[in-house]
Amino acid sequence: MECCLKGDGRHFLGVHVDNGRIKGKAKLALREVIEKYGLSICLTPNQNLILCDIRPGWKQTISRALRQGGLLVYWFAMCHFICCIKTGVY
Repeated sequence: MECCLKGDGRHFLGVHVDNGRIKGKAKLALREVIEKYGLSICLTPNQNLILCDIRPGWKQTISRALRQGGLLVYWFAMCHFICCIKTGVY
């Protein structure tokens, strides 16, 4: 994982969602993380998720919780995030 920061020092996290569906343990883990940290969410054109406004100190804990729930997570840079939004290419 690379360190990926927004301009204000916060991170973005991409969460791969198979076939646009989240169930069971994965859904529970995602819900718990979003509620616990009060994260903003963006939905991509491919129905994957981008969790926004993650503080640096939360990064490892959030990654671990989501991976334990069976989700694939990707940290990425702000420039990559902007390119993804504009082009729809990941």
